[in-house]
Amino acid sequence: MDDIIKGTPLRRRLHFYLLLDNSGSMAGEKIAAVNRAVQELVVLLGDLENEELIEIQIGAIRFGSGAEWHLSPRTPLAQSKWSNLDASGVYTSTADAIQLLADELTLENLGVRNIPPVAVLLSDGFCTQPEEVYQAAIERLNASPWGIRAVRLSIGIGEGYDKESLDFFISPYLRRGDSPIETLEARDVASIGRFIQRVSTEAVRASSRSKSSSTQEELPPVDLTKEDLIHAISPDDVF
Repeated sequence: MDDIIKGTPLRRRLHFYLLLDNSGSMAGEKIAAVNRAVQELVVLLGDLENEELIEIQIGAIRFGSGAEWHLSPRTPLAQSKWSNLDASGVYTSTADAIQLLADELTLENLGVRNIPPVAVLLSDGFCTQPEEVYQAAIERLNASPWGIRAVRLSIGIGEGYDKESLDFFISPYLRRGDSPIETLEARDVASIGRFIQRVSTEAVRASSRSKSSSTQEELPPVDLTKEDLIHAISPDDVF
């Protein structure tokens, strides 16, 4: 029909970030599982781009003895290439990683109108920086227009992680209400990949379906509950 408008639909853009602990305690099977999971996650996110008609840009921060971008922020998913992480060192600079994320989640980088970004933090231990340094990093993230609106989730590995600190990373609006979200616990190496992939894809799907598209709109921007995450993973494996 002549009156049909032809062309490629304009896709909304979603920014996705991983914050990955690569301190020495993650060496061996743990970091190998993380690397495999991220490589497979990129494929799953590509499927979600087509399913939800969005454009995903990805970035990853590694943190151990310091923190730095392992995969540059705002890399188009189709152009991303994962280089395997190594794990070493005795320090876990979680606060530095959160500060890097806060540096990224600005209006200059993400604009005023966008899908709420998604950030997933993974660690098997405690932040070795002072508590007040960690607190300051979280407060700065919460003060950012996109930081406070982001879907921020955390995954703890094993039984030796600092649940209180990882819970504190989770978006404040997701920690409130009748079904508050807590840190998800991947109890063994075999479950790491499943947690990274399913938590990430569920968060991206929820954000992509959000009616919120601006930093000027009221919170909460995304509808995501503990039950959503339990259903996405397995009720026997979380919390």
